[in-house]
Amino acid sequence: MSQLKNLSKQEITNELISIKGIGQWTIDMFMMFTLCKTDILPVGDLGIKKAFKHLYNLQELPSEKFMLEKSSRWRPYRTIACCYLWMIIDDGDAW
Repeated sequence: MSQLKNLSKQEITNELISIKGIGQWTIDMFMMFTLCKTDILPVGDLGIKKAFKHLYNLQELPSEKFMLEKSSRWRPYRTIACCYLWMIIDDGDAW
């Protein structure tokens, strides 16, 4: 795992995407919570999409392009922003 930590986001994606059952969402979560990368925006995460919809008063879930454009000013801390976005739509259920 220490070898992955030093790779770029794209290099990590290229390494992991070839594994059967591993998709972009899983890779994003792995980079956020295992490798502690600070600039990950999981555009495929439903919670993040719902938070964007709420935050920007949208009628529908946002496109990937919209999310990337709006989040560009949060760089290099989009992972941290995502933690706040998840809090926006958290319904308070405890595990």
